[in-house]
Amino acid sequence: MIQASGSSAVMASKRARLADGAPWQKAALFCTPPWATRTLFRVVLPRLGVGPMLPNIVWEPCAGLGHMSKVIEEFATATFASDINDFGAPDVAAGLDACDHSEYWNAFVQGRPDWIITNPPFSPDPPLKSAAEMLPGFLHFARVGVALLCRLQWLETEERHALLSEFPPSLVAIFSERVPMCEGGYDPKCKSASAYAWFIWKRQEDGQWPRCLADGQFTAFLIPPGQKKAWFKPSDLLLAKRHVPGFVPPSVRRKEREAARKAVPPVTAHEIELELDGLKKAVEQYKRDYAAGRPVPPWFIAEFIQGGSS
Repeated sequence: MIQASGSSAVMASKRARLADGAPWQKAALFCTPPWATRTLFRVVLPRLGVGPMLPNIVWEPCAGLGHMSKVIEEFATATFASDINDFGAPDVAAGLDACDHSEYWNAFVQGRPDWIITNPPFSPDPPLKSAAEMLPGFLHFARVGVALLCRLQWLETEERHALLSEFPPSLVAIFSERVPMCEGGYDPKCKSASAYAWFIWKRQEDGQWPRCLADGQFTAFLIPPGQKKAWFKPSDLLLAKRHVPGFVPPSVRRKEREAARKAVPPVTAHEIELELDGLKKAVEQYKRDYAAGRPVPPWFIAEFIQGGSS
């Protein structure tokens, strides 16, 4: 999708129920809660001497349905949003057009973005590129900085060690609280066990990207808890209306399951008495059958004959 706009001023993830889940699962559409993007501008970037307002051009290349780019507009002079997929929801995508990353990069050759800020897809399956594959391209095109919202486990594996040793981030800002994301849309009441962090690269005064002082070394800090409470806005609920066709929020599914459990009537004391009375009568009959040489269930022999129960 592509959009340009002015402003005055990203599996322990939840899966929503979808009418046809397979296409969206392959597209790895996990929408970013708006407050997590505001945390970047209000808490994280100021640690690097940036923001919160950016008099810059920002590109969001994995925009999905625009949940992150809509918030970026609050802080950037100009915001461009693109995605390889329109997710079958042009009405909620605010008229954005589908566009391949590489195609859109070429459009920036004469006017590269100052910042690239995105929640890249976690899935490495084609046709998607993983965050690790996209990072070198982002660093090539961004004139000032790159900010990726990734799972904390993105730090793991030998491949990431090599990548982050070659391109060490200026800062890794780890959320102390969970950043719940669900597939296909934004659910303000969603819960999650996944940990996320902002990975930031900012060019130095000489225009170069930072280099490791020691192999695998970079700066990190814990984002204090309470960011959701601090940066959630009631108007964010409008973004919950942007979703793929057939989307049912996980919080709604949870309520449905709870209602179904409550709909099952509890067993009464009278029903328990009837059950025990029936069991006693059955045991007495099996005793008579056993004494008469008639076949009885194996559990009766094990419990009342071999086990010695009366």
